[in-house]
Parts: sequence; C-alpha cells; structure tokens
Amino acid sequence: ACVVAHDSGIMHLANALSVPLVALYGPTDYTRTKPFNEKSKVLFSKTELLGAMYQSRKSERQIAKEYPNHYAMSGITVEQVENTLLNLIGDLRK
Repeated sequence: ACVVAHDSGIMHLANALSVPLVALYGPTDYTRTKPFNEKSKVLFSKTELLGAMYQSRKSERQIAKEYPNHYAMSGITVEQVENTLLNLIGDLRK
C-alpha cells in the first residue's frame, strides 16, 4: 500500500511510479532530492547532520562511522513514521 524509504534509488523509483511514499532524510539534503509526487510525504531528521552530505565531501559511510548507531536518522521517530503512514493511507482512501 505504501513505501517507506530513505533517500535512495528505491525512494526515487516509488516516487516516479506514483506509489504512495514516506521519504526519510538524514544526512542528505531533502531540499535538493525530495520527491514531488502528491502521494509522497517527507520526514527529515532534525539533527545537526541534516544535509551533511551536501555540505561536505563525506560519504554516507564516513558519516556513519563518525556518528554511529544511525545517529543521522535518530531525529525521526517511529511514531512520526506511523502517523505519517496512517495519514497518507487515509488521504488515499478519500
């Protein structure tokens, strides 16, 4: 019924195919690569690493080593994802 994905090829494919999507952003810059489909919702992690890959030459792997335990995504809660999914699916049923 819906795809939940971080900024990746899967996210962009879901968006291109108009599949309902919840896109999760941490170290990548959501303002540059966010999905534009009306069936897509964006959540971003509110840590100091938001957009860090755009502002530096560090790779996702380097950031993960420097900030372990998925810190770059830690600003997105499970509850936020669940609520966004429920709202998105509810909107699609109308």
